[in-house]
Amino acid sequence: MNDSHKDMLKDSVFATLTAACRADPARTRFRFLDESAAEQTLTGGDILTRSLAFAKGLQTISETGDRVLLPFPPGLDFIIGFLGCIAANRLPVPANYPKARRPLSRYEGIAKDCHADIAISTASTLQTINVTDRAQLEWFSVEDMESRGAPGPIEVVSGNDSIQRHIQEETDWVEAQAKQGATANRASHFCDEDVLFLQYTSGSTSKPKGVMITPENLISNLTTICHGFGLNQIPPEARIVCSWLPAYHDMGLVGVILSTLIHDGEAVLMSPASFLRRPALWLESIQQHRASITVSPSFGYQWATSRISQQAADQFDLGCLRLAACGAEPISPVVLKQFSERFQNAGFRSEAFYPCYGLAESTLMVSGDHRGASPNARTKHQIENTDFGYSKHFDRAALSQNQAIEIEESNASIEVVHCGMPGLNTNIEFACPKTGARVQDGSIGEIVVNSPSNAAGYWNAAERTCETFAFSFPDEDQTYLRTGDLGFLQDGRLYVTGRCKEIIIIAGQNFYPHDIENTVKAAHQALAHMPSAAFAKTGESTEQLVLVQEIPRGLPQDEQELIIRKIRLAVVSTHELAPAAVILVRVASIPRTSSGKVQRLETRDSFLKKQLNVLSSWEYKATEDTHLFKDVQPLLRTGNLTRLQRRIENTLLNWVAFHTGDTPEFIKADQSFAEMGVDSLQSVQLAQDFERWLGCHISPVAVWSYPTPTKMTEFLLSQLQLETPTGANTLQQDVDEKNPLASSIPEGFDLASLLDQLEGMNEEEVHSLLGNEPFDNQ
Repeated sequence: MNDSHKDMLKDSVFATLTAACRADPARTRFRFLDESAAEQTLTGGDILTRSLAFAKGLQTISETGDRVLLPFPPGLDFIIGFLGCIAANRLPVPANYPKARRPLSRYEGIAKDCHADIAISTASTLQTINVTDRAQLEWFSVEDMESRGAPGPIEVVSGNDSIQRHIQEETDWVEAQAKQGATANRASHFCDEDVLFLQYTSGSTSKPKGVMITPENLISNLTTICHGFGLNQIPPEARIVCSWLPAYHDMGLVGVILSTLIHDGEAVLMSPASFLRRPALWLESIQQHRASITVSPSFGYQWATSRISQQAADQFDLGCLRLAACGAEPISPVVLKQFSERFQNAGFRSEAFYPCYGLAESTLMVSGDHRGASPNARTKHQIENTDFGYSKHFDRAALSQNQAIEIEESNASIEVVHCGMPGLNTNIEFACPKTGARVQDGSIGEIVVNSPSNAAGYWNAAERTCETFAFSFPDEDQTYLRTGDLGFLQDGRLYVTGRCKEIIIIAGQNFYPHDIENTVKAAHQALAHMPSAAFAKTGESTEQLVLVQEIPRGLPQDEQELIIRKIRLAVVSTHELAPAAVILVRVASIPRTSSGKVQRLETRDSFLKKQLNVLSSWEYKATEDTHLFKDVQPLLRTGNLTRLQRRIENTLLNWVAFHTGDTPEFIKADQSFAEMGVDSLQSVQLAQDFERWLGCHISPVAVWSYPTPTKMTEFLLSQLQLETPTGANTLQQDVDEKNPLASSIPEGFDLASLLDQLEGMNEEEVHSLLGNEPFDNQ
């Protein structure tokens, strides 16, 4: 272990992480904003007392070294659970939280892989999990853990003497209990290292990969983040980060939560769903709390730009932001430029952007410019931190031949964003993906990393660990982590150009091709034994999923169209991800190796070059519909529930057709949104759009609780505060019962006059007069 890291770990990891909390227990360390912007807080004292109580409670139901699944909903309780596991010498395993009406297959896969028997979440979350969905785990609530370990109320006196004494007593007791079983259960670990926690890479269901993070890995990476972000150049009281990233994601856990703890800072958090529903909440929080740092994938900046108008953007004050980190997925220069332009009047400076590169297998951060001062920094590529912007232009044709040639901007160039310099004590090299040989300067190769941040390997996966974490160049002893990404160094900065691995990254989330392909094969009986290829294509702002599927000979056209639809809906339902294109091809069209393995990257090249033997295809085409939301205020004022219900339901149906690219015959009021191709991101967007249209609060997860247009319509009606004149509903109900046509009569029309107008009109003119919607078949 590096000497500086040993110095930081002279105490337990828990004590090291919470040292700032102990020094100033009264300071607020974390704030969480719910959907209504109501605020929950944790002070340093809260963190210490609650996490130690959690640890004591956990020690009564588990043994040292046990893996503990932590599928918490967004909020602050996860922090207590994670630190409580660390204090108790149990291995926390962060995971996405169970959503209502969603299967728990991912938890079952993770639990089986890491041999976890215990899962802990909030009491309210446990109420949503039925017996059959508990995945053979014993579930407990965080409230139960704290209750089991609570020492009783603490009398805090001036000077914090009482709380300091209590914390020390509790820490000593918890650590003594942990040490008693330290050797008894260590044999159940699948490595020789002292593992601190398991970071499961997102998106994998059938073969989850648990990255084993050790104390040295964590402290090394947190030191790299401090130096890269320049935290030592920011006064502690100004080290405020604002983020919507989930806590189970490596970027949210290490880059935001643990970095805030160890570097004496403060974090303002919100749920991803709240951000997606109203991205202005993110920027409002930065402004209100004068945050100096924010962290987001490229997608987050794109989403904020697309959902916040220029007029609204001009009202913000973002001049407090010193650093806007961007990573976790391919970084689009278009997105960075558009965000800078949209929020320039709000005081956002483009030089605040901080593109960086990392992956869970290296704890988190691998590269990023050095904005801090550290005389002990050791990197192979020492350069001056000259600011030439965050991107350069390179010859497009040369890049396709794995050569990096910088040129002036033109039609022949492509703009690539750099990801900064290698982190502290980090060496980045480049290897030929096929031969493993070191590539020459100016050539593109697979990025391989040697760093103390590199994890100990994958849990219970010796072969995969060797393949990924033990790469070495011919005739050399130094080992490297294979990232699976392609890139090169220029002027000491890393440029990432693509991937030689096949993982799909969309909106900052990882998806594994074999998982999606298994879903595709199960979508229709004709596909059970046919090969398929799932891969990503590059869009202007984010990557998009493409599916290529071979089909048997002789299938009629209508059957092919049905297969495409079933593939789309199966992928949305299982992975909450909407494909951008589904291509059906002839038998033996998908490239394969001599052993029969599908070559996904070669299939992607054939797709981009339009060289596939296509039989049928579907591709989402974005259009603009300015007439989707018609003025609903007259109906809200009159309280005409019958017409209002029909207007809302028909607008929902139109919205689904518009956002999925589907035709009206597939959009039905009693069919679930998932079965009509609406993915999780679109579900949140639906809630936001209808909240703005109707003027009522709609939870960003409402679609999961009200999964069909009919049920969603009933829910939306219940949320409206109708300005109904006295007796209006009774009168309207009486009219409706006597005349079925009355429910379609526009406001202000006299019925007798209206009937006179209807004579001699064709169907289109009648619909125009009545204001009926395209999906109104009554």
